[in-house]
Amino acid sequence: MGVRLGSPERYGGGPMSRRTNSVLAALLAIGALSACSDEPEDLPTPEAEEATDRGGPILDDDTMQAVLEDIAATVDEADAAQDPSLLSDRVMGPAARLRSAEYRIADATDGAIQPDPLSLDTQVSIVGSSPTYPRVAMAVSEIPDGENLPLLLTLATSDVRDNFRLWSWVQLFPGVTVPETLSPEIGAETISSDDDSLVATPDEVVAAYAELIADPEADHDLIFLRDDFRYEMFSQTAELNSAVSAAGTATLSAEAIDDGPLALQTVDGGAIVVGVIETTTTVTKTDEDGTLNVGGIFADLLGNDGTVENEVQAVAEVSVAFYVPPADAEDASIEVLGATSVLSEALANGESVVLPSGESATDGESSSDGEAATDGESAS
Repeated sequence: MGVRLGSPERYGGGPMSRRTNSVLAALLAIGALSACSDEPEDLPTPEAEEATDRGGPILDDDTMQAVLEDIAATVDEADAAQDPSLLSDRVMGPAARLRSAEYRIADATDGAIQPDPLSLDTQVSIVGSSPTYPRVAMAVSEIPDGENLPLLLTLATSDVRDNFRLWSWVQLFPGVTVPETLSPEIGAETISSDDDSLVATPDEVVAAYAELIADPEADHDLIFLRDDFRYEMFSQTAELNSAVSAAGTATLSAEAIDDGPLALQTVDGGAIVVGVIETTTTVTKTDEDGTLNVGGIFADLLGNDGTVENEVQAVAEVSVAFYVPPADAEDASIEVLGATSVLSEALANGESVVLPSGESATDGESSSDGEAATDGESAS
């Protein structure tokens, strides 16, 4: 079933949550300005095996609900303690890194900035049916407390001994329609990152989108519909560059992270693809005699009045969801369904000003300590 969200305006310019624009906002609070003149956890790529009969969904409704409840309990416990090591049983990959980063920012700002609320209560589930690993499931959440839009949750299990864990969350844009998939009773086929049955492979889609964030004029053959996240990144970078122009410059770079992407097939032969991108916003002082200050969270993290001696960088990890049409589609346009950006690192003159990340939330160890996973037979 396809799910319609929020406003019917496809490219609505309404306010976006702090989830998607907090990184540049951290730098946009420019202070006085004058011029005198975490390795990602590896998930195996689904193997190209001989075709097998679809055996039905890898999780039934009751098991999916139990998994989500366990994930919610794990996140609640970790949030209460602000301890990323408590996430590892039920949170992995990008989700673990993003939540760990939010804890570090909360600590670095003495609690002024808290982790964004998550909702594991769901409107609809999209369960994979493929027998290969990683096994994937997705769900559209109810709207979290304090937010105005739901999340697309991606769950994965990396092997037979691993429980399903939260792999990513993505805030969906206003007005998007989550593409229709086969019913939970049947299950959706898992699409590998190099699957060529789409207008572009999932790997190519994520890489091309990262190129577009860094360079709106990037030369490639893919067509992306306009989306609020990319538009705000463009406009805020331009605004930041203008604000510091008397004594410096601001630039934005982006690249795909080698983690995922994960994808499930839609009824039309396309796919919902979720990938991860790292963006870096750099403010560089170019006038030796000038004074360049940044404000907001960066002033707090720098531990001074926000004075930039050489350069500061805001590094963010962005989880992005796409609808990618099938290769034979008349309309080859790729739609960005949503994005969530979390500040993962802050650097001043190449030195980190945020506490180092913990290892336990993103390591590759099985959560079951050598025992079979508890989500059902063969981690299903």
